[in-house]
Amino acid sequence: MVEIKDLEKDSKKLSFWYQKEIKDLENKITSIGKILGKENTQFNEPPKFSPKHIQFKPQIQRTREVAQVPHESKPVLPSFPAEEGEYNLNLCERKLYSLFFQYSDRTFTKPQVGVFTGYSHKSGGFNNSLSRLRQLGLIEGSGNSLKIKEINPELSQEFDFSKEAIINKLSKCEKEIYSVLLQNPYETFGKEELAQTTQTQYSHNSGGFNNAIARLNTLGIIQRTDGMIKINPELLEI
Repeated sequence: MVEIKDLEKDSKKLSFWYQKEIKDLENKITSIGKILGKENTQFNEPPKFSPKHIQFKPQIQRTREVAQVPHESKPVLPSFPAEEGEYNLNLCERKLYSLFFQYSDRTFTKPQVGVFTGYSHKSGGFNNSLSRLRQLGLIEGSGNSLKIKEINPELSQEFDFSKEAIINKLSKCEKEIYSVLLQNPYETFGKEELAQTTQTQYSHNSGGFNNAIARLNTLGIIQRTDGMIKINPELLEI
């Protein structure tokens, strides 16, 4: 108990000594402030920082105005026939033109042109060739009335467009079918009857006979209506 009381006394003395020292230190600082001509503000609240209000000016982006140049459309130049050396006809185009050149006094239908030249009048190559000849100004007319427009001997070649030449391009079965129909130009035949009328008397169900019928139809040599077959009447005008 005695020791605790002694400790309390010592603690009080120490606390009193610290307070005295702090007080002396404050007095010294105050004196120094007076000597320097300034009030002691150490123990006052520090001044509040008040930043100046900064006003930002918006930046205006300036864009250069681009002058609009009016679009000038190119003038459409008139089309003139190509020079003799500038046609560059392919085989199909040259063959078609040669037919019109050899028969320059008459008109043709597309199937007739196809039969004479050996091309299918339904094929893309055949029709493209006709279109190009028309664009070049060498032929004129529609699909049912085609004729030559510009007679140019240098573009024509010698081709055999006779009926005999047409027959020679056909296979054996195709020739026999064509021969029967040509001998009976105003008659129609059923497939079985036509097969039996040929020289070989083909079976109407055979692949060879049916392939021949299909090719003759593609070439425009025959016409098929409701299963009946006859020669293309346009060939009788050749």
